[in-house]
Amino acid sequence: GNFVGRQAALEERYIRFELAAEANDGRPIANPITLLFVEGASEGWDIFDASSLGSFGVPYAYAAFLGDRAGETIWKVQESLPLNPGKVVTIPLAYTSCGTTSSFELRWPVLENIPDVWRAELIDGVTGARIDLRSASSYSFQQTEDELADRFTIEIDATTNPVSTEDSTLPAGPNVSAVHPNP
Repeated sequence: GNFVGRQAALEERYIRFELAAEANDGRPIANPITLLFVEGASEGWDIFDASSLGSFGVPYAYAAFLGDRAGETIWKVQESLPLNPGKVVTIPLAYTSCGTTSSFELRWPVLENIPDVWRAELIDGVTGARIDLRSASSYSFQQTEDELADRFTIEIDATTNPVSTEDSTLPAGPNVSAVHPNP
């Protein structure tokens, strides 16, 4: 027989990115991708990674993380990493477009459960700019004629693991109780 039931949700952290552009005819275009830190993920290809299918029509503008699968470079809409990598991780971020203007905006509207002790930056390989993902929520750039697809890198310094207080016996905060007379 089959067991039907609920599994406990895996602990996860993620950053949602979105490449936004404008089609030559003025229509807005946006493409979301996710960097996921989750229990059970590995640095290599695993069940939490998702490859990009590309575009099914023109105009398009989409971003993807560059990964490796069976020795070939693959564009991924979801890149997964261990929940607490314990080191600095760098993830190449590429983009491509057709039928758009040369102005783009890379946004990160969601940083979910990313520990405060982690440093998270977007690095522009063309300009050298380093953008703190906590202090800014987007980065605008112009496409250049001779640009490489892998212009950007996401760098996460996760060398310091967050401290878990869930099982701690320490008080969660100040506590004021009733006054009792001294016998």
